[in-house]
Amino acid sequence: MSRLQSYRELQSSVPGLEEMYEAIGFSLEQQCTDQSNLLIVGGGGGREIELLARTGFHLNVTVVDPSNANLAEARHIADGSSLEGRIEFIEGSVGNLAKDRKFDVISVLMVLHMIQDRSIERDLLTEIRSRMSSSAKIILADLCFDEQASIDALISEYRRNAEQLGTSTSLMSLEAQFASGCSMRNLGRLKAILSEAGLCISRTISTAHWYRCYVVEPAT
Repeated sequence: MSRLQSYRELQSSVPGLEEMYEAIGFSLEQQCTDQSNLLIVGGGGGREIELLARTGFHLNVTVVDPSNANLAEARHIADGSSLEGRIEFIEGSVGNLAKDRKFDVISVLMVLHMIQDRSIERDLLTEIRSRMSSSAKIILADLCFDEQASIDALISEYRRNAEQLGTSTSLMSLEAQFASGCSMRNLGRLKAILSEAGLCISRTISTAHWYRCYVVEPAT
């Protein structure tokens, strides 16, 4: 099984996550217009490229990811799509972009929970904030527990769902262990770190087990 196939199998094992991506696709389509400048932060899985290619818009897309392997997978997904030739791939982070570059829509899907250092997470969000156009929106999806959630109950429910789908034991354990180690990531924490970067949640797009997706805007 390829790296990308394993990633997709892992995502499909989470209850409601595929439906959440469909909701993200609809939200991206609502936010974009022809010639919109769109920034994808961490595009290794290629989901945003797939979703954006469906819109039919002539978008100007920039993908930043610190992993060359992730970018190779994203390029593979872009090849032959309606966005082929309209995507700039940059190995690095948002901080590597010119300070005067501005984007109309920015997607940050399943990125923040991979950053263990809170100050680095805040700095990334600050860099993103500085590259938003005057009317820009951020589509942010991440692991985010309800404050009152029972982590053990959620993990048990996840395992039952994954077993029914035939998810490999190794991938199932990987997701369960990772979620358990991120139990401190809740809505209160997310709101606090967004506020420190000058951002705030404007509405919820979708929820999927221990994942949440929001529209984020500059704080007023």
